[in-house]
Amino acid sequence: DADGLEEFWTLLETGTSAVKECRPVVGEGAPPGYATPFNGAFVRDLDRFDAAFFRTVPIEARTLDPQQRMLLEVGWHALEDAGVAPETLEGVTTGIYVGISNTEYRELMSAAGIPIDYPGTSGSFAAARLAQALRTQGPAVPIDMDCASALVAVDQAVRALHAGDVNLALAAGVNVVLSERATNSMVELQMLSPTGKCAPFAAAADGFVRGEGCGVLVLKRLADAEADGDRIWGVIRGSSVNQNTGSAGMMLPSERTLEQLLADALDMAGWEPGDVDYLEAHAVGSTVGDAVEVQAAANVYGRGRLPSRPLLLGTVKHAIGHLETASGIAGLIKVLLAMQAGRIPSAGHVERLNTNVPWHRLPVRIAEETPPWPEQQDGMHRAAVNAFGVAGANAHVLVESPAGSSRGVRDRVPAAHTGTFPDTAVRVPVWRMLPLSARSQSTLQHVIQGYLDWLVELEFKPSSGSDPDEERLADLAWTATVARSHHPWRVGVPFRDLASLRDGLRSALRQPVANPCRARQRIAMVFATDNSPWHQELDDLALMGSAAAVVIDRCAEILRQEFGGVLSDCDESGAATWPATVMFAAYSAMVAQWAAVDIQPGVCLAGPGGVPLALHAAGALDLEGGMRLAASQDRGGPDASHVARVQLPAGPRESGPVFDLVAGAEMQFGRFPAPARSAADSTPAQATAACAALLVRESVDALVVFGLDDDFTQAIQTDWQLAARKAALGGTGRDGLAVVHTRSLAARDAIGSTARGGFAASAAAAYAQGLPLSMHKLFDGESRRRVGIPLYPFAGRGYWLQRSSV
Repeated sequence: DADGLEEFWTLLETGTSAVKECRPVVGEGAPPGYATPFNGAFVRDLDRFDAAFFRTVPIEARTLDPQQRMLLEVGWHALEDAGVAPETLEGVTTGIYVGISNTEYRELMSAAGIPIDYPGTSGSFAAARLAQALRTQGPAVPIDMDCASALVAVDQAVRALHAGDVNLALAAGVNVVLSERATNSMVELQMLSPTGKCAPFAAAADGFVRGEGCGVLVLKRLADAEADGDRIWGVIRGSSVNQNTGSAGMMLPSERTLEQLLADALDMAGWEPGDVDYLEAHAVGSTVGDAVEVQAAANVYGRGRLPSRPLLLGTVKHAIGHLETASGIAGLIKVLLAMQAGRIPSAGHVERLNTNVPWHRLPVRIAEETPPWPEQQDGMHRAAVNAFGVAGANAHVLVESPAGSSRGVRDRVPAAHTGTFPDTAVRVPVWRMLPLSARSQSTLQHVIQGYLDWLVELEFKPSSGSDPDEERLADLAWTATVARSHHPWRVGVPFRDLASLRDGLRSALRQPVANPCRARQRIAMVFATDNSPWHQELDDLALMGSAAAVVIDRCAEILRQEFGGVLSDCDESGAATWPATVMFAAYSAMVAQWAAVDIQPGVCLAGPGGVPLALHAAGALDLEGGMRLAASQDRGGPDASHVARVQLPAGPRESGPVFDLVAGAEMQFGRFPAPARSAADSTPAQATAACAALLVRESVDALVVFGLDDDFTQAIQTDWQLAARKAALGGTGRDGLAVVHTRSLAARDAIGSTARGGFAASAAAAYAQGLPLSMHKLFDGESRRRVGIPLYPFAGRGYWLQRSSV
């Protein structure tokens, strides 16, 4: 009944019980599954699974154990919440440790006469399947130590990180209640509560109720997490695992062994017993077992403890029952949430405490009425989590809150580490781009709606003076850029504040993306003059980003030193004194900004007035040479003193050909190109047709446009399709030639209004059409941090045994 961290915390904080009388029927029109006569805490829609997302065919999905299904989806969400884009783990030494035991789905398959799918129902395949989905390297370890399994998984992950065996680890626990035989066995062993209640610490305790669920923790070494600017929920300082000896029976805990378990964890953490504020107890509702656990905790954590600071006790089981192999991870997640909130969920009111415990003599107290977390002098919260296995395994974990923050986020770190610009040259853009994507059109709509819903919550969370809205929204864009996978169905939303982001999301919701994008490999850029008053907009151009700002400054310096001019000069009518020069500076700044995010041309096209720009973008002219050529045009044409300084090399230094759209032919290098072109050289239709043939021959599939209108782009797209068919390429894709218009805040659209979003809008179009945009470089030189943003909304369908509810 708790889907995600927020619902889980709400359930705990409100004292709501997820225990129900029996499981609802699973799967419409499918075999009903197991409906236990005993109370239990059950996962909603257990049959739902996004099989297509995990590339699982329906017949396989129906025979796939729900434990494995949950592990895949929850594991993906855990990485997203941690700010780790799942595809970045491919080939990375990542450890996956999963607490998992019985696969009760097999019982239903046997009862229905369905052949057992061993890989789909074997616990040994659970961790491996998650590793396969994430394409990770490193150990994928299933751990079956009964109810201690998940906490043992945490211990193993921690030790692997400390040893340097892995650089990132996932520790998980999962449990599903489906087997009538397994339940009846627990009844015979008098483990389950005949009253259908879990009453830990109470004299009336008579066993537990079974529960199900899945939890996954993403673990890193602390120094790595801090360096990466990760959201840190807590820090594991110590852990230990041992085995019962000397107890009255294998299934009963040993007080002496438990004391040693706790002492070992304290030694690893370097803590004093009184440092621990709270114990998330195993406490399954056994009057004998609970008493042994409480006494052992009091014996260890009570040493030297002040009477005014008793050890608080609680357990998650009164709310969600006993999750068995997943119980330890459920308890640990509860502790992390409580640390963040600064208060401990109530363990429930106990009318009469367990009489086997001498409560009045022990320095412990049940956490009732949701008390605030006890204050420590250093402001830290510290807790312990227990888990015991029915076969005698014991596990213990010590965890503390992240230093310096009660909200689980660290200080900002550099968003990009390219080192391209000195700190003094860093320009923080006014407009941002939020990238959103999904594996299907309908799911992308859900993604967009999820962000709209999230913005409503954000508006009711006032920002602190150190974290204004623009910072929070920049962190939002950064997190969505680097901490999410980017799927084929895409939309980029340019924004500058909450209002513009909300408007952009609503617009995207009203205009669904028609097709998935495909990866674009080779790019052409086309340049032509326009009528924008660039000399009045130089400050806006510099706000495109650091690369653009550096180019504008350099162009201004070249014009001043060599021609004694000023880029922003104008005459009495307001017209630019150096129109060609200013336009060259403006477009060169845009080209530099594209290059800063790794969009560079393989082919350049020169429209009317665009020759200097195309030559510079192609690498045939450096910035100085291009400025000289443009300035000579403003002075009435090149004179002898300037021709020598712009003499072209034999060919472009780095890129491919340059095509002159006016002449309708490729430019020949090794001579000075005349700045004026005759329109009689070719007709516009002939020029675009010849240009399209060149683009096809050069395998260009994306066009970045500077200054030309939609008539040209439509013509070139049509001619490109014709040329592609003529070249018998076929299968060029439904998208054809992708076209992206370059905008700055100064750019004007076809009707003369200011282009909304500037370069952020251009980047959004490039992202949506699959251009190889290095989006993290949009934040170059900034300090950003990962924040919590909406998780991927899996498109679940019903898969259950023989039939699907699709």
